[in-house]
Amino acid sequence: MNPEEEDNRHDDCAQENYILNDADWRVVRAAKAMLWKVVRSSLVDAKQLSVIARILDVLDALPETTAEITTRVELIGPTRVYGDREILHSWSVDLDSATIMISSCGYFHRSSTGGDSFTALQWTAQPGCEADYGDYLATLHIVDDAQPFEDEVAQMNLTEPGYSLDTTGEDGESVGGKEAEEEG
Repeated sequence: MNPEEEDNRHDDCAQENYILNDADWRVVRAAKAMLWKVVRSSLVDAKQLSVIARILDVLDALPETTAEITTRVELIGPTRVYGDREILHSWSVDLDSATIMISSCGYFHRSSTGGDSFTALQWTAQPGCEADYGDYLATLHIVDDAQPFEDEVAQMNLTEPGYSLDTTGEDGESVGGKEAEEEG
């Protein structure tokens, strides 16, 4: 590396930008798409919109850092039944100061054997560091509808009954909230 390239690299680290590769950008795009689906849904109220807007501002600014905030949005899907199994999925975007965390999780239950939580994706980014991308789909053999995060988001239909939204504001308190209303 020549001295000029090293100076530019040092400047990038001094600015503490996020370091994102192609897989990271796919996760970020899917998270933004999910948040926009939430914004356009009947799940969200005015207070929750402000929380989601703050998160979208942070994601839109990537790879640059923005003001550090702590807030969270979690979308919980309807319980799906596959024979004797029930599966519930949830997806979240968390901001903890300058750390961004995106996850796809859930809960699997079978009456004959019990239940357990699972994680399909855990993605964490911090300024100045490569993002930590944990994809656990290969270990989820018993989760009938496990899919890549991007596919889950693409197939979300928030007009279906059973979705709910949980948001946490900067003060750590829950903000608003309601479940999708069943359309008659």
